[in-house]
Amino acid sequence: FKSHINSPFKKTFNKLGWNLKKGEKEEDTLLRALTISYLGFTEDKDITTTAIKKFNEFVNSSSLNPDLSGVIYSLAARNSNGETFNNIIEKYTKIQIVEEKIKLLASLYRFKNPEVLKKALDFALSENVRIQDLRTVFGSLSSNPEIRQIFFPWTKENWKKLEKYKNTHFVFMGLLESLIVSYVGKEKEEEIREFLNSKETGYEKTKANAFELMQINTQWLKNNSKVLENYFS
Repeated sequence: FKSHINSPFKKTFNKLGWNLKKGEKEEDTLLRALTISYLGFTEDKDITTTAIKKFNEFVNSSSLNPDLSGVIYSLAARNSNGETFNNIIEKYTKIQIVEEKIKLLASLYRFKNPEVLKKALDFALSENVRIQDLRTVFGSLSSNPEIRQIFFPWTKENWKKLEKYKNTHFVFMGLLESLIVSYVGKEKEEEIREFLNSKETGYEKTKANAFELMQINTQWLKNNSKVLENYFS
């Protein structure tokens, strides 16, 4: 699948490149970041190598194009290890620009390593992260397949801390939505339902909407997995 979608985005990137061109249209500026992001998803070696290089230069006090900083942070995290995690944390705690802090925070949840992701989740509950920014944290999780290995166990382990946000509606709603839609499958649905019911979480409409989306995803996968397997093989 990744190889299949690489080609059209590669053609677009070859026209746009990494650098802003004098007098270019705003659409091209936005398209550049989107194109690099998609190519990063396809694990394009040239793109990921350059993104990591640019991030390492940023760590050593170089500046980044703000139009591309978010995708560079994310690709560096996605294709790196614990050292990059520590660098992102350090930059996050020092940088004063709120928009860049949010981008750095979101990138912490793009790593592949479950242990690093668990550290990132623990960091979210530390005094370093503002309560209002937890919505960004939870909103970043469901797009990372690797989070499924640890998110539900981590939630159960840290429930006493998490339920303190029950009265901060947008944060707790984000937690419930992300927890539910990060998974697919009837068995996992029943497991999550049982846990949430045992905790008397409330937010019934939020949970109902999220479980409906989970069921749609589960059914879509059931209906189309064989077709997709045959097509891409």
